[in-house]
Amino acid sequence: MDWTERMRQSVLGWVGRSAGMMIAGVAAGWVWMPAGFAAGWLVDRRLRLRPYSGMAWRQAYPDRAYRTFLVVTCATMGCVARTGGRVTEQQIQVASQVFDVLALSGEQRREAIALFRRGKRSDFPLFSLLRRARRHAGKETALLEQLLEYQVVIASANGWPGKASRQLLSRMAAVLCIPQAQLERMFGHAARLGSGAIRATAQTPYRILGVTETASEGDLRLAYRRLISRHHPDRLQANGLPDAQVREGAARIHIIKQAYEQVRRQRGA
Repeated sequence: MDWTERMRQSVLGWVGRSAGMMIAGVAAGWVWMPAGFAAGWLVDRRLRLRPYSGMAWRQAYPDRAYRTFLVVTCATMGCVARTGGRVTEQQIQVASQVFDVLALSGEQRREAIALFRRGKRSDFPLFSLLRRARRHAGKETALLEQLLEYQVVIASANGWPGKASRQLLSRMAAVLCIPQAQLERMFGHAARLGSGAIRATAQTPYRILGVTETASEGDLRLAYRRLISRHHPDRLQANGLPDAQVREGAARIHIIKQAYEQVRRQRGA
């Protein structure tokens, strides 16, 4: 990032606070300037998070929890990739494989690439976005586990992750409320399978349904119905999506139904 870009980001980062103090000072006196500063901080924070709102994907992914998962996953991969010093070709290839697994194509894939690049910036609001993902996921904790596992695979693309990458992922796990022991298992999984860990984890029936293996029957049914609604061709068609994405939705419905039936058989239902 050159000095002009750094200067631009520095100025934009204080627009709300500066304006808030000025308005409060003029309208109510200097005593109210701290309150104006606080209000401006909220404005600056909103402006900082605005590029990660997922508005470009709102039509394709109406479900807010899943849309947030996609946005945060794609952007955070860029942040994790640069933690090792520089983004390597292997990490870019792994990111592309993640986009494949998430069935991102066309305009959605272009947005995913843009998010990945944005995540490499020094001002990337990583932990604010992770907290947003945790809040929006609610009971769909498997989405958070999947998000973290993709970051582990990105960090492991060049071999065993360095100290800086492991420390960052440890902090991320804490924010997402994922136990450190589970993070260590993810590291081991990535070390054994390499980039193949992406497809291996993506194909488990519980992962497809977005629930953990300890999910109750009620949570399982709720996740299944939510996914069917999210990918149903009629809904995608009503949202004006192209035929290719409608066909992808139909294919995804088939995979979801198979996963649901597999889980039910495993549970003896």
